[in-house]
Amino acid sequence: MRDLRASLITLGKLQLELEQGGGPANNGDLFEECIYAEEDILRKFGLPSTRQHSDLLCLNRIPSEKDLLKLIEKLHVAAKKYLGSPTKTNAQILKEALERKRDPDDVLLELGFPTHLYTIFIYEEILMKGKDDVESVISALNVAKNSEILNSLGILAFAKKYGAHEFRLIISLAEKGIKYLDLFLTFHAEEDQG
Repeated sequence: MRDLRASLITLGKLQLELEQGGGPANNGDLFEECIYAEEDILRKFGLPSTRQHSDLLCLNRIPSEKDLLKLIEKLHVAAKKYLGSPTKTNAQILKEALERKRDPDDVLLELGFPTHLYTIFIYEEILMKGKDDVESVISALNVAKNSEILNSLGILAFAKKYGAHEFRLIISLAEKGIKYLDLFLTFHAEEDQG
């Protein structure tokens, strides 16, 4: 419990420092540190890093003992609700997300996938537009979980023109089984021109 209190106090300090420093746009590293601290606290309660759960941790000040008790109670209630709900498969979660048109950030985080240009593209442009079935989307997301792969996809998405390095990345990604690669690259090329 003492460890949890220390984590919450540290998060409050980080958020306060971030706010006083001008927010995430002015200090990306500190913002990421806040995100990791939030994820660590939520993980202690068995909660995914969805917006709903992260909102519980918006402190922006150093919490008092009373604040800590209230916050820990809220986290326990959220954990009880989340963990007490019926377990759903990734396919069920994606089907519900499709029906409810849920935000990609929340859904991807709930499923344990990073929010990245490529994973969001798969969610919004492939799943939500009905271009492929749920199982194929899950398969594509699983292949792209690797940070090296996501980094390469990010480089290609922001490239203004392709040279030898970019073409090697494309070949490497294709060999690794990255689905929708042509669609992703075309989408970003059109977005850059539009």
